[in-house]
Amino acid sequence: MAAPLPSGDTQIHSAQDEIKRIQSEISAVDRLISQLYEKRAALSQRLNDVQSTTRILPPEILSRIFINAYDPPCIHTTHRSDNPPHPMIRKSACFPITLSHVCVIWRAVAYSTPSIWTYMNASLFESPDTVARILHMHLINVKSLPFHLNLPTWREPSQQITSLLFDHDWSKRIRSLTLSEFPFQWAPTFSQRFSGLTDLHIESYRVPPELEVTFSFSEIPLRKLHLADFRDVISLPLATLEDLHLQCTDMDVCIAMLIQCPDLIRFQSNMMIDRARSPQALQVINSSLANGRPAVFRLMEYFSWERGTVESANNFIRRLRLPRLKEFCWSEYHFWDHIQDLCAFAPNLPQGLDVVTLSLLPTSDRIDTNSVFETLPSGTRHLKLDRCRRSTVISLISQLRWEGERRYFPALAHLSIDATHTSPITLEQYMSERLLEIVEARFVDGACKQFSFKFSFVKIRWTPEARSGLCNLVAQGLDLSIVEDDTPVKWLS
Repeated sequence: MAAPLPSGDTQIHSAQDEIKRIQSEISAVDRLISQLYEKRAALSQRLNDVQSTTRILPPEILSRIFINAYDPPCIHTTHRSDNPPHPMIRKSACFPITLSHVCVIWRAVAYSTPSIWTYMNASLFESPDTVARILHMHLINVKSLPFHLNLPTWREPSQQITSLLFDHDWSKRIRSLTLSEFPFQWAPTFSQRFSGLTDLHIESYRVPPELEVTFSFSEIPLRKLHLADFRDVISLPLATLEDLHLQCTDMDVCIAMLIQCPDLIRFQSNMMIDRARSPQALQVINSSLANGRPAVFRLMEYFSWERGTVESANNFIRRLRLPRLKEFCWSEYHFWDHIQDLCAFAPNLPQGLDVVTLSLLPTSDRIDTNSVFETLPSGTRHLKLDRCRRSTVISLISQLRWEGERRYFPALAHLSIDATHTSPITLEQYMSERLLEIVEARFVDGACKQFSFKFSFVKIRWTPEARSGLCNLVAQGLDLSIVEDDTPVKWLS
């Protein structure tokens, strides 16, 4: 008997189910096609990125790259008109302006990245118009960020630059300013115009004889001041000043300036003129010495002094007290064979002193250099001998050995010798044995677990015994490094 035919309702339901199944498959295929399209597009983009030599980066990424690549110039480097640099570097390239010349996109990103416009190191060999134009671009693009400027002022300040700084009060944005010569035409309004200045560096502050200038830095919130080539005392009752560097001036003027700043943290003098000729400076020094009390600088952490023969200056230095001093540098003026002032001053130094630098220290048959080490703080960890004569180096190294009760600098861990003042020197073989004794005594005593020698323009003729002894100390756990003639020794490893 034949099977009964399906009813009409059954056929309808079966067709509907088949349509749903087919539609489901079509949807799955559509989704697969869509995914394949997306995958193809991604692969095409990736292939284009790999094959393309340049790609357009998002502005945020490009800006970050500019910031990371930006190396701010040293704004305290000046070129005097009587000492021109090499012609190839007379006109220095400006990093943000160079970026802006690449393309329209880079220009827009550079102009919208203020932090790459915060420093400008202008060249004395650019025309005033060019400097003014570059300065204008910096002042516009730096927005509200602090600005640091190295500005050549020539003999007469450029009218374009003066107008640019003063007419729009842009000078108040400047935090750090370096001038090759101080423009005395700015003196009457300098304090008001540069009211935000914290760092001032002047290479020449010599007042022309025909000018009568009354000027004080006391109204500017300076924290750091570098003055060079000036001849009389400048008023500095600055409560904010922390760092004072004086250069190429008379010693009596230098001391008179120091007396005005009792809250200094750093003081440095170099290339001083060994004479006293300022009545005003002498009056300030004598007034300070008259009370008979020590001159105490309670915040001073770094003190560098170049000794000469001006008696009033030396008398003041002998009475200095620096209880928080961490680094001390003493330089003798042109190898004067006198160390009495150093020996008189050194006992007043704190025992916690970290670094001692002795520069141009003399030695002769008439001078007992043992007295130098006897008076310096015994806790000194880093001793530097800078620009010393060969005989001085030999004498002082010999004294660093421990013999009997003589134990100078028991905590010494770093010894640096720089002979750049003269031609390179060579220490004989017996000196290598003394260097071994310096390290061995302190290591065996337990005073140090690490030691470093750094010799610049100094060569040593090491004996096999000295090399072997130092290598044995390293094997016993001493952390030792030796740099000879600016090159690390290879045999130590």
